[in-house]
Amino acid sequence: MQISSNISDKEAFNAALAKASPGDTIFLSSGTFKDWEATINVSGAENNPIVISGSKKAPTVFSDSITGNPFFRIKGQYIELTNIEFSNTNFRYPIVVLDSCSHSSISNCIFKNNTAMKQFNHMVSVSGNGSNNHIVHCTFDNIADGQLVSVRVREEYPTKTLVAHNTFMNIPPNKYGNGAESVQVGQDAVNYGTAKPEVTVENNTFIRCNGEAEIISNKCSGNIYRNNHFGNCKGAIVMRGGHECEISGNTFQGGIMGVRLSGTSHHVYNNEINNTEVGILLLYGTGVEYEPAFYTAVSNCVIEKNIIFEPKKCGILIGDKKDATRLLNNVGKHAMLDSVLRHIYPPVNNKFLSNTITADKGKHIIIDDAPDNLIDNNILREP
Repeated sequence: MQISSNISDKEAFNAALAKASPGDTIFLSSGTFKDWEATINVSGAENNPIVISGSKKAPTVFSDSITGNPFFRIKGQYIELTNIEFSNTNFRYPIVVLDSCSHSSISNCIFKNNTAMKQFNHMVSVSGNGSNNHIVHCTFDNIADGQLVSVRVREEYPTKTLVAHNTFMNIPPNKYGNGAESVQVGQDAVNYGTAKPEVTVENNTFIRCNGEAEIISNKCSGNIYRNNHFGNCKGAIVMRGGHECEISGNTFQGGIMGVRLSGTSHHVYNNEINNTEVGILLLYGTGVEYEPAFYTAVSNCVIEKNIIFEPKKCGILIGDKKDATRLLNNVGKHAMLDSVLRHIYPPVNNKFLSNTITADKGKHIIIDDAPDNLIDNNILREP
């Protein structure tokens, strides 16, 4: 094992990287780095990654404006970026990218006090055609006006990304009104909603994440969202599009909502939702089943064994936004859709089984002209 230490400039870093072999560690010096960009094309090996680490003596901090290339673009296999702080940075483009790599990770890093320069800018991304990449044990604190972690889904996309054991906290309201998801999985449900990147987002903590209505936003299929905790967030886990996702074991305390659904064949179970405005909400759709749609009507989903306590409006709302209309943005991008979107398709063929809803001020279940759903064996209580 070779250890390169006290690296303080790009030339020394690139020289150490050129010599690195599986199992080697490159330690960056403590202090603040500016005017830095690095592309990592070398590869480690299974159980022997190449590790790029901040200093163990004092913080290693990257702080600058990102208007082009990121601080780190990881393209190699079995690379671990760890123990680095990224703070006080304005970003137009991502500041760290996992780009077409596999079995690489960002771990034990701190991202704080960073600000997007435009709407829909994202800070950390996973893109390209890699697989089995991890973002784990990181802290995201006070990130303004942008998306924090984004898994990019287009014609090609990464598979089996893991986002786990991270803390997302103190995310202020987005000044643009939209485009500030803490975790975004997929960007275009119309064109790529049936893509299956098999992302897992689990065991994360979200505290006061108020960037927008979608704290976690899903626009593709086959993903898992489980065992996350949400505290006083002005948003929800949102299946904005896509199909066949699992939402299970999550806990919500306060805030606006637990889970909002569009799409087909989701399984929502064993979640605990306390003192939100609405527990679980199913939207009317602008299209049905697997056809391209901006909002797909909720169908063939199973919502079971959830515990919802003291919702302010209702525990489960079946059929929101009935007859609502909106103009379609990006008409050229979504030419197969009508220029006016109409929410005319009700939730249908869904099963609501063995949920427990305790409500006093709010309703237990509200159904807005969506009769063709099975509601069975639920326990509806007053406190």
